Amino acid sequence: MRAPFQILAIPYRRREGILQYCVFHRADHDQWQFLSGGGEDGETPEEAARREIFEESGLTVQSIIPLRSLCCIPASIFSERHTRHWPADTYVIPEYAFGFVCEGEIRLSDEHSEYFWMDYREAGDRLKWDSNRTALYELDCRLKAGQSRENRTSPGIASSAVSIRPFSESDVDRIHAELYPDLSGNALCSMVRDWNSGFFQGKRFEMFAVLKGEEIIGSISLSEHSKSVASIGVEIFSAYRRAGFACEAVRLLIKHAKERGYKVIQDQVRTDNTAGVRLHEKLGFETDRYVYQNRREHPVFLFTKTL
Repeated sequence: MRAPFQILAIPYRRREGILQYCVFHRADHDQWQFLSGGGEDGETPEEAARREIFEESGLTVQSIIPLRSLCCIPASIFSERHTRHWPADTYVIPEYAFGFVCEGEIRLSDEHSEYFWMDYREAGDRLKWDSNRTALYELDCRLKAGQSRENRTSPGIASSAVSIRPFSESDVDRIHAELYPDLSGNALCSMVRDWNSGFFQGKRFEMFAVLKGEEIIGSISLSEHSKSVASIGVEIFSAYRRAGFACEAVRLLIKHAKERGYKVIQDQVRTDNTAGVRLHEKLGFETDRYVYQNRREHPVFLFTKTL
């Protein structure tokens, strides 16, 4: 059954250093747009995007970028055979946007009659829908700023023991089981999209999966306080603790924080967390041992490290 959401997918490539975007002409209407389609029950938006990309272009996506651009579409434009299973108060449905690097030859489906590669300005002039232009603008800005989160093929940051990479929507089951058991799948997908945008709850924020091989064994975050100061937070899942993985993950995040231009990082450690205190001392963090109360009213030490 059709799920009450749409996806929009923008193919891009670089030719001689110039970004190009692929725009498609619909076979049933005289209009140009990016790839689009409806989700199916049980799919996350990212899974739906990957399926629609394959169905409409023949491309198997290795690298995909969730975008923050979001529009809503009147449910009334869809046929009753699709909407009869939706909640009665579904008046609009969201359209989630993605970008992806085109790494093969496009094979058109029956939905489109032709396609052209264009630069940003040409593509924007050709597109019919404002929602497509807005998503294109965001993707173009991210690519030119080097801030895309290409989560499938990103090499991430690695050490001999662990690596870290951005979470993707395909990690939602693991996130639900280990971090947020009270949140729904849709809520977690939305949260992952926010994490990957680089902003969360009104501030710069990055959340990474900690991996041993291909297995997610924890999470680690970087949250900006100012242009020079950021907080970190690490959690290794219980089955993998006391093996040195937290230390390696923090080392990787310190390297990432330096690359981001931060001068100081800090972390709160509960006073009864002896292992956490030792970890931060081992990594060169300092504390005056003054006891603070965190937001959960637990007593904590504040550790800081100059980079």
